[in-house]
Formats: sequence, structure tokens, C-alpha cells
Amino acid sequence: MNSNIACPTGNPATSNTITMFENTVNPVSIVISTPVTTVCSGTSITFIATPTNGGTTPGYQWKVNGLNTGANNSQFTYTSVNGDCISCILNSNLVCSSGNPATSNSICMTVNPTLPVSLTISVPSNIVCAGSQVTATATAINPGATPVYQWQVDGVNVGTNSNTYTFIPALSIQLSCILNSSALCASNNPATSNTITMTVNANMLVSVSISASTNPICSGIPVTYTATPTNGGTTPVYLWKVNGIIAGTNSTTYQYVPINGDLITCTLTSNLTCTTGNPATSNTITMGVATTPVVTFTRCNDSITTINAQLFRLKGGIPLGGTYSGSGVTNGIFYPALAGVGTHIITYTCTNATLCSASAIVTIVTRNALPLICGNPLTVTNGTN
Repeated sequence: MNSNIACPTGNPATSNTITMFENTVNPVSIVISTPVTTVCSGTSITFIATPTNGGTTPGYQWKVNGLNTGANNSQFTYTSVNGDCISCILNSNLVCSSGNPATSNSICMTVNPTLPVSLTISVPSNIVCAGSQVTATATAINPGATPVYQWQVDGVNVGTNSNTYTFIPALSIQLSCILNSSALCASNNPATSNTITMTVNANMLVSVSISASTNPICSGIPVTYTATPTNGGTTPVYLWKVNGIIAGTNSTTYQYVPINGDLITCTLTSNLTCTTGNPATSNTITMGVATTPVVTFTRCNDSITTINAQLFRLKGGIPLGGTYSGSGVTNGIFYPALAGVGTHIITYTCTNATLCSASAIVTIVTRNALPLICGNPLTVTNGTN
């Protein structure tokens, strides 16, 4: 330095020497990361900041959707909602830095809702007959695209990976199913269904037998057939047939006049739930019908007599060999006094070799005694006065 003072000393004067040190300029940056960017609702996620040239005491300002949050820390734990975007600002304490403060990348979160998983199974009926095939159906909520079904009978794994299970229960069992859902963010997974108790009823053999009131029978006489059911239920249905043709009504009995050789059967349909041999066909009754004789009774005697008239032998019954009966008749002879006053029905009955009988009748009127003539009563004998 050259001074302009009038009387200087040490002029010009030389200063002290300063040795300069140049520090490198350090660019400041920050990157944030997280293990996953797609999470389920309610999941807590930790974000990690990785600084460059942050210095010894860097400052971190975390932001969610542009709003300050969190603490001054290189990590930030947060339960986000769908669409949240997280970033961080780094303040470096280095002397020589550029790009300070530095803003990180932004991570936007996809948050899926939680899907509760449940399973219900059903069958057409939990009471079945022995040997019946049953199909159970599983109805799932939030099963996902590739669910896994595991059916169980009395706790033992059965069936295949299907929402249906077809089986023949042999005993009374307990049926259930377990569902493993493939849906994202599934809760209550795997889910266990309700339990169905299957009741298996034994099958009852249905049968019916029929009987005839009389067999063989004489022609022209009605026969009553009776059906005796086994396991017919409360409202059985009876179908009677004669020679294969439907006859009669829905009843345990059927009555008609058969002819020789008629074949009688009955079919029973039971209304019980669990049966075998239903409908059941009865035994066959083959009717034996004998010819009944044609009997006539032509009066060969007067139809009017008196109680004091002579007895007379009855005649006029065809075919011969039959018997006469009625009031006042003994051994084919009519006794007026025995018959008494009144109108009497006299029957002629004939029984053939097949023991079939038929009858015909006439009437005889018996009046009071006639008056005496010359001391003798007037008699009527065999139609002659």
C-alpha cells in the first residue's frame, strides 16, 4: 500500500498473506422408497429417505399430498388411503452445496379395500333316504378369481376343489366346507362354512296282499276283495285291476261279480318318503266261478186253502231234486193247520253238483175253516173241492 501521508514510514507497506482453500460444491438430492405401493386398507407402510450430501445433521420434511407431516427423520411410517402421494424435502447442512433444499420423488399409493370372506353351504334337504345322491352347494362372498374349496365330512377332507360336492351319505353325518379366497385384501381368510347335519333314513319295503271274501264262488254272487298294505303310509293309493284292466276305486276294498277265470290284482303306491319296491303289485287271485242252476217254481196246487184242509205234497219245482221250505212245510208236504191263517211264502231251492244254489217262490193263502155240511167239513185237497 502507498500512503499519501506527508511523513510516512514503512511506505509503501506490504500486507499479510492469506492462503485460500476452495471447497468442492456438493449437489444435494434425496430419493424415497417403500417396499410396496399397493396395500390393503388399514396397512401401515414405512417410507425410507436416502439422501445425497445431506451433511451431518440433515433436515427431513415429509409431505402427504403436499401437506407437511411426520417427524424430522429419514423414515416415515404412515397408514395411507387410496391415492395418497408421499414426498420428502431434504435440507443439507453442508457448507458448499447445490440444489439445497432438495425435493424427493413422489410415491403415490394404491389402497385396496378389505374384503371379508364368508361361505355358506346348502343342500336340497338334510333328511334323505339311504342310497340317495345329494349335491351340496357352496355360496361364497369375496372368493376371488381362483378360490380353493375343501369339503369335509365329519372333519375329514373329501371331494375336489369345487363349489359343489355330490355324494351318497351312508350314515348321519356332518358336512362342512373351508374356502381359501384368492381375492386381494381378504379378511377372515380362510373361511369355514356352516355345518349341515345330514340325517339318513332307512328305506322301508312296500308290499300289498289281497284276499277274496269267497273263492271259488257261484255265478252271479258279488265278491269283496280286501287289500292289506305294508308301509303304505298315511295316504296310500290303490289301483285295482281285473284281467289287467283298471277297475274299482282308490280303496282298500273292491267288490264286483266275477266270472270264471278272472284275474284280480291291486297296485299300492305308498306316500312314505323312503321306500323300496314302490309302487308294489299284489298277488294275483284267479277266480273260480261255478254255474248257478236256473230254478223255477210253477204252482201245481191251488194258491188258496183252509186250515182244516188236507195236507198236500208240493210240486212244480224245476229242476227236480230240490227242497221245499216255508211256513207249514215239512219234508215237501204243506200242512195248512200247521201253517195257520195267512199268506205263506213257499220256497223251492235247488243245489247242483258244484254246490251252487238258487231258489224260486210261490205263495199259498190259508183261510179259516169252512162251515160243516151234513156233519162233515169241506176240504180242499190238491185243488179238488
